[in-house]
Amino acid sequence: LIGMKNLRSLSAWRGPLPRVLVGLGNHGSVGHRHDIGKDFVAYAAKRLGAPKFSKVKGARAAIAVAVHPVDGRPVALVQPRTFMNILGAPLMRAYRLALENLDNVDSTAKDSDSNDDDEQNHLCMADESVRHMLVFHDELERPLGTYSLRLGGSARGHNGVRSLYASGESPNFWRVKMGIGRPASKDPSVVADYVLSPFGEQQSDVDALFAELYTAIFGDD
Repeated sequence: LIGMKNLRSLSAWRGPLPRVLVGLGNHGSVGHRHDIGKDFVAYAAKRLGAPKFSKVKGARAAIAVAVHPVDGRPVALVQPRTFMNILGAPLMRAYRLALENLDNVDSTAKDSDSNDDDEQNHLCMADESVRHMLVFHDELERPLGTYSLRLGGSARGHNGVRSLYASGESPNFWRVKMGIGRPASKDPSVVADYVLSPFGEQQSDVDALFAELYTAIFGDD
């Protein structure tokens, strides 16, 4: 599995995980299919006991910092404070600020991450400027309740990923593609309504996915 740009799950990951978790979604919207990435980051922040998200000065984004319950190192969680199609530049600015703050707190971070053999380290497969960013977003082409990881690759019509790619930073970062399923119709207006609708009775599948991802990243509480 080492060297592959696609991973079926976080159990296949080798080396340290990125330290900045970025969730995509529309600001002001909660519980909709398109917000699953942003909502997972909020879920993780709550379970970690992180303080409230603080708005980033000069950017439409917010950051919360917590301590990893297993290794004791700081981690940052980032959410947009704007809409999906224009969140790229604000989130990249928030990512850079969050990483700078983490490095100031944890002076061993860069050394411990760079000491690992690149061929045995999925983290080092990403470009250095975006190495510590792990992006969570919805994926129409995956069944609800499942996920996979992808390094770079096509945005496949996802406006949030497309906006990140257009920000001027490298697109070669790791993404967690969280399945929301696809409606039977391929009509663009039907698909748009679908991704902007709540999960309803399927929310239990989302809750289970959140718990699975959290445990894979942070371990059991």
